[in-house]
Amino acid sequence: MNAQIDRINGKAEQAEARDITPRPSRFNVLSRQQLDELPEPTWLVDNVVPSEGVGLIIGQSTAGKTFVALDLIAHVLLGRAWFDHQVTPSRALYIGLEGGPSRIRKRIEAFENLHDVRIPVESIFDSVNVADDDTLADLCNVATDYDLVVVDTLAQAAAGCDENSAQDMSTVINALQRMQRASGGVILAVHHLGKDTTRGARGHSSLYAACDCVLAVTQNGQMRTVSNDPQDGGKLKDGEPASHTFTVASYADSAVIFPADGQAPDTPKLTPNERMALDTFDAAVSDGEAEDGGWLHLDAWREYYYERSTADTKDSKAKAFKRSRDSLSNYGYINVSNDYYSR
Repeated sequence: MNAQIDRINGKAEQAEARDITPRPSRFNVLSRQQLDELPEPTWLVDNVVPSEGVGLIIGQSTAGKTFVALDLIAHVLLGRAWFDHQVTPSRALYIGLEGGPSRIRKRIEAFENLHDVRIPVESIFDSVNVADDDTLADLCNVATDYDLVVVDTLAQAAAGCDENSAQDMSTVINALQRMQRASGGVILAVHHLGKDTTRGARGHSSLYAACDCVLAVTQNGQMRTVSNDPQDGGKLKDGEPASHTFTVASYADSAVIFPADGQAPDTPKLTPNERMALDTFDAAVSDGEAEDGGWLHLDAWREYYYERSTADTKDSKAKAFKRSRDSLSNYGYINVSNDYYSR
């Protein structure tokens, strides 16, 4: 026992001789009492989206991810319940990197016209790359003014990064977390499902693992579902699993979300040719012909339509295809940008 005391005293004397003084730690060490005094988790959207954290809105190319994102933003800005979940009124920023501002403006205007409101949404449509240090620093500065930031899509915001690389995805995750710390709110990134939809978000599994919440958007015919239930591909760390069905119906030169128990406006009945055009569009997308973001080139769509058309001549097929294409665009079933189309 005395020998142990002597060794301890000896080490103390050596430390004193080297004049070692404790340095402040950069880590915030919490006592057990301080842990008890931490506030309870709070919600931006009750039991669905936390007030703080990083999350995803995932789904197949035509499932309606951007519709869900914009609908969520609108309800947060207006302080209105979202699918019966209470909402904390908050400032929100939409970073739109696919489709362009005109398409997004039409969708926002359709929501405004339907609900007779003005949505004070703020948006960025400039190209961004969260893997670039200077760009990320600028985004962090911007994010400080918002409680909710939606990045649509993650693939466009991380151009050049390999989604299947643990190292690259670590960079992306770190970028989203830095934006979150700057904001103090929640960052939601719109992302695609992988080819195997049962395995969740496309790319390395570390992305899903790092998320505090995931909203999975799926489609079955005209009916669509948004869910945070892990069984549906969603995720939640607190709260209760929630799943809601909805439709996307054309309205005011675009389309809007209607809950399954809500009343959608009357939509024009499609002619057989218009229905065939829409079906062939979906078939081409389902076969993997669409590019990132679900945008299908006119040539790819035309090939599928011509194969199914029973018109006698190529000219007749061309005229029927154009009429159907124009009608679907006017009805709000599809969006168009420089010979590329999306749902």
